[in-house]
Amino acid sequence: MNLELSNKLHGFVLEQIKDIEDAKGTLYMFRHEQTNAELCWLKRDDKNKTFAITFKTIPDNDTGVFHILEHSVLNGSKKYPVREPFVELLKSSLQTFLNAFTYPDKTMYPVSSRNNKDYMNLISVYMDAVFQPAIYTNPNIFLQEGWHYQIHDVNEEMEYSGVVLNEMKGAFSSVDETIVDEFNRMLFPDNCYKYVSGGDPRYITDLTYEKFIETHQKFYHPSNARVWLDGNLDIDEVLRFIHEEYFVNYQKEEMDFAIPMQKILPAVHNRISYEVNENEPTENRSHISFAKIISTYDSYVQNIAWSALSSTLVANNESPLKKAILDNNLGEDVDLDLYDGIQQPWLVLTIRNTDADKYDAIRKILRSTTSKLVKDGLDHEELQATINQMEFRYRESHEPAGLMYGQRAMDSWLYGGDPAEPLSNGKLFDILREKIEQGYFEELLSSFLLDEEHLNSLTVVPSTTMGAKRVADEKKHLADIKASSKENVLKYIEQNKALDLWQQSTDTKEQLATLPKIHLSEIDEKPENLPLQIEKVQSVKTLIHPAQESGIVYLFFYFSLAGITIKHLPAVGLFTDLLMNLPTTKKTVRELQRAVRKDLGSLNIVTDVYSPDNRSDACIPVLAVSCSVLERNIDKVVPLILEVIKDTKFTKEEILPILKQGNEGARQSIIMNGHSFGMRRVSAHHSAEGVFREYIGGYENALFSKKLEDNYDEMIDEVINEFEMYQEVLFSKDRLIASVTGNHLDIVEKFIAGINRIEAQGNIVHYPLLQEPKEALQIPAGISYSAAGTNIKTFDFEYNPCLQVIAHLLTYDYLWTEVRVKGNAYGTGFSANPNGNIAAYSYRDPSPLHSIEIYRDIYKRIKQLAEDEHTDLAGYIIGTIAAAEPLLAPAAKVRLADIRYFRNTTYENLCAARKKVLSMKRGDLARYVELFEKALQAPTSCIVANVETIEQCKEEGYTILDSIS
Repeated sequence: MNLELSNKLHGFVLEQIKDIEDAKGTLYMFRHEQTNAELCWLKRDDKNKTFAITFKTIPDNDTGVFHILEHSVLNGSKKYPVREPFVELLKSSLQTFLNAFTYPDKTMYPVSSRNNKDYMNLISVYMDAVFQPAIYTNPNIFLQEGWHYQIHDVNEEMEYSGVVLNEMKGAFSSVDETIVDEFNRMLFPDNCYKYVSGGDPRYITDLTYEKFIETHQKFYHPSNARVWLDGNLDIDEVLRFIHEEYFVNYQKEEMDFAIPMQKILPAVHNRISYEVNENEPTENRSHISFAKIISTYDSYVQNIAWSALSSTLVANNESPLKKAILDNNLGEDVDLDLYDGIQQPWLVLTIRNTDADKYDAIRKILRSTTSKLVKDGLDHEELQATINQMEFRYRESHEPAGLMYGQRAMDSWLYGGDPAEPLSNGKLFDILREKIEQGYFEELLSSFLLDEEHLNSLTVVPSTTMGAKRVADEKKHLADIKASSKENVLKYIEQNKALDLWQQSTDTKEQLATLPKIHLSEIDEKPENLPLQIEKVQSVKTLIHPAQESGIVYLFFYFSLAGITIKHLPAVGLFTDLLMNLPTTKKTVRELQRAVRKDLGSLNIVTDVYSPDNRSDACIPVLAVSCSVLERNIDKVVPLILEVIKDTKFTKEEILPILKQGNEGARQSIIMNGHSFGMRRVSAHHSAEGVFREYIGGYENALFSKKLEDNYDEMIDEVINEFEMYQEVLFSKDRLIASVTGNHLDIVEKFIAGINRIEAQGNIVHYPLLQEPKEALQIPAGISYSAAGTNIKTFDFEYNPCLQVIAHLLTYDYLWTEVRVKGNAYGTGFSANPNGNIAAYSYRDPSPLHSIEIYRDIYKRIKQLAEDEHTDLAGYIIGTIAAAEPLLAPAAKVRLADIRYFRNTTYENLCAARKKVLSMKRGDLARYVELFEKALQAPTSCIVANVETIEQCKEEGYTILDSIS
């Protein structure tokens, strides 16, 4: 189609055309005449097509109304009167992305698919959801997704419940969320950013259904919409659909949702608390932060410059600001974060794990260090290296590309700026390099930390009583409400009965038929093949992948960890974390990381593990060195990697601060991702792969690291000896399998020439499994997590690819209904691993023990579906195939091909699995009923929970794990 300026196409006038060289595409900018809606299409040669509709949503309170709306509009609409079309699409679409996001000032609804019919289906469902949602006729949606009083009998205690409410209780367990929310209130007292757009749990329950509906009416209108399209799509078809089906029904409305620019106000200092367990130590657990609004959305050079400065100032323990804090014993870690994507980005410097009474000393050392840096000048070589790496990552392919371009465009577009500008930042890197020698970065640093008049500060102190008080206050408040009006209590009981009936109802065949679908006949019978050749370089197996058009080379060096006993795995995990973060015999940490940033795209050292041939009793554990580099710099790779793995110096003085930083990160990770912790723990009871993951990066690893920190002087010498032994024996030719893109076997040869020749045999390892069947860990949080599972081989059942269909079905059918919808957990899911491990989990769950009971009844749902002649597995099969073929960036494709090699998964295996999945019938479900009935009646379970739930766990016979705090 020939698109020319001022042409009108289905109500849309083409106003601008711009070539976007950085994205290898052309941006077409349209305006819908009748409604004033704006639409951008980034035409690129990408078969994955993206659609997103975004509304500017400006909160005026902390009730999280836009977050609740984001959840709620996807629960049925006029054209698609099913209970949850969002879930139906997750079940049965070929979608490559399907979600929705609430930001501080906008709400975005993005979808994408490689299949054009599926893409148009997704657009249709999402457009109807946002413009014609069922929320107007069904208040149960608000009660479920937002909040309600949970009570079914006058003699019960009343509770609060709701999906978003529970999600935000989990979010508010994070000290970082506490810091960000408080600074938003301090920095932006005069506009919308002072409010928690996701909702503050203390105020979510103030939101009424009437205000909820009124807010949708006000903001969800085409005149307030920005539509993003990306990829190789039929623009005529898409514009016709949007206009004829939706926009034609609206008239232009004047919508002034401009956000007042916040004036930079005189600095203030606040002190607040965050929750820790009642038995946790509080010494050195405070956080002191400094923040300031530093720019506007269109200050592109300055915003990228601040990202570069962050790496220069706090990237490692030798970086100047972090070093000053650590050397003076004023904290254990320092972060510098830019909060952008809003009209006025702001910056926050946080000193972690300090004491409140060190505030003055911290301020003094920051001031003196900054003054010296400004006077003497920053490390210009390091700035240059950082900008090099930032440009590399900017130009490297990432997925989902279409969505990422849309999000980037919105950073300007939402505020009346040019959506093309953020897509063309490539030209700014040369400008930034020129500014290095002009004192620009020193001026930026001075304008932040030396601006005494406007630098806000915050002290966040731990509280061992805050959690108990929060629970007590909520119970008293609810008791007062219940006591105040018997009439209202009866109303709430009836409300809950109606909600229960709706949640227990199922969509009719006619309702489900309204949803657009694709058919199994439209699914490719062959999965994507990732070509891979295997050659030997000096007897080392080398996996060769196709060269990248981008000119980027990806290298992976996998070293077998066979011979490392389970007792020593936690030390291997720490050993891996320390590499790249300690000096070598040739370079300081700063010099080492500078060299990486200057010449490479990335250099990472991690551990991984694979179950070969679907085995549960054995695994292949590896230490992997991965690297990305422009072809012109490939000669720089081998010397850097060899220096890191052979010449790193393990000194007790430099290990301790890294250990403390890692331990704090582990604590926060468990609080925010307890389901991952639980799933890893459960898996360690049933497979060698699970044991490795648990001891390398789970609770056992965290326990080892805490013990090492607590007994550092007594243990560290022995641990360092262990590290030096690993350095000597692990990086040897006999342990190596290499992987490379393109014809670069000479690089592999150079690498082999530089490593050791210590003999090693075998790479398949057996580990003893964990035995305790029921475990729980207490966390300081307002919400909990659960995980439960087993291994099907225990019940003489071998893995079949059809289990992936059942896992998909359970996630989006039974568990979604029972755990998320009825139980008001924020998330839930089921996984089936080819090694035989199966497991279910719940995320931010108010009733994790109840969820464990729900898992036991999974077999009943499978039996019901097997016996129901109306059961159609086609949608679940399609959804399973979509999940198995996600969007992958080039580096991820290389990794996936390598993983298939280690697991001995051939393309023939994949084709056979696809054939089994595509041919799966309702009757096939019957053979799994007995398995799930036996397997999940007494599963291994792990609960990560607040103190109230931990007390219940004790009554249920759970072993309470030692705290890592």
